[in-house]
Amino acid sequence: MKPKATHLLILAFGLTACQENFDQRLQREAKEFTENHCPQEPEPGTRLDSTTYSPATRTYTLWYTLSAENEQITRENASLLHRLLVRELAADVNYKSVKDQRVTFRYVYHSQQSGGVVYETQVTADEYVGQ
Repeated sequence: MKPKATHLLILAFGLTACQENFDQRLQREAKEFTENHCPQEPEPGTRLDSTTYSPATRTYTLWYTLSAENEQITRENASLLHRLLVRELAADVNYKSVKDQRVTFRYVYHSQQSGGVVYETQVTADEYVGQ
């Protein structure tokens, strides 16, 4: 399985209200993306349910649900998944303005069958900047 860290999110920060700071804009954009584009299936068996942003921790979270097959693949390849997510995030130009602000990206994958967390990780700026 190759989890996708990307989706159609393109942040148009230049067109937002002047009163909003970066954190407020990103929080609003994450909510709007969820309302307008979720759920979506970036790859078969992996559904992006929502995106959220916490200004307090400066963490952008992508919430996924995995099919039974992808859940098994994720469990078997958990040791490789973090490195794959770091590499994909580092290469993803859609998040350039967010990465420039050194935001932490959190990925949470839930089981479609049980609802429990199958895999969770965070990718910090120190990891994706040097890639």
